[in-house]
Amino acid sequence: MSTARKIIDPALVKQAVTLTILGAGTSFGLLFVLVAVISSFRLRAGRLWKERALVINRLDVEQDFYRDKALAGAIAVIALIGESKRYGHLAD
Repeated sequence: MSTARKIIDPALVKQAVTLTILGAGTSFGLLFVLVAVISSFRLRAGRLWKERALVINRLDVEQDFYRDKALAGAIAVIALIGESKRYGHLAD
């Protein structure tokens, strides 16, 4: 019976434990690095999107201003044409 208990060599067990610890440490280390990289990308992307949102909002305000000016101009032209027709300044 004493031979049955010594089937696995103690040096082999020690090496298996060492490799298991190294593998677990490597996997958790890589997981930590991956989380750190993803977090840094998320922060950078958030700043980039915030800056782009500010630029887009500024452009929207400018576009609204120019659209309002164009609408006012179109209304003025229509009013002038209507007044001209009303008083006979334009030939039909």
